Amino acid sequence: MTTTAPARRSRTGSIVLLVLGAVLVLAGPVLGVIAGTLSMIPTSLSVAGSAADVRPEATIALDAGKKVYLVAPVPQLGQISHEDCTATAPDAEAAVVFEPASALNTLVNGTTYESFASITPTAAGDYTIACDTTVPVVTAPAFDLAGLFGPFLWLTVAGILVGIAGLVMVIVGIVRVARA
Repeated sequence: MTTTAPARRSRTGSIVLLVLGAVLVLAGPVLGVIAGTLSMIPTSLSVAGSAADVRPEATIALDAGKKVYLVAPVPQLGQISHEDCTATAPDAEAAVVFEPASALNTLVNGTTYESFASITPTAAGDYTIACDTTVPVVTAPAFDLAGLFGPFLWLTVAGILVGIAGLVMVIVGIVRVARA
């Protein structure tokens, strides 16, 4: 009676699993951060599109219910009131209401600007914002932290999860190679 040695299992599938897992461990988080960064571009561009210099007027596209602030240089805030400004569209008008200086502050060309008014249109459209003053006024959209960084965070987390899945694949690949 002759005995034959047990057939040796192929290690090809295990090695492929190991290599693929290693690639996912390295590439997943990196690609997640890159995709997240790229996902911030459209939001950033829309924020930039809502900023305009009002001298003496500017026309910007406003969405219904989206607040836009009017800001002025801090040293000149006492020289301007929300009543000095209007916001009109061809078929609508939006109220310009008082906002405290603490509502929004920003740096424009090295000068600190703070809010003095806001506009929240009820209908979307191209609004002409005019201010009857010599004080430089700039429109600035409300800062939406979740809207700007939300896609970045989700895609980064997704990249990390892909990396974790790759780590599991590496471990399984190592165990299968060792058994074969």
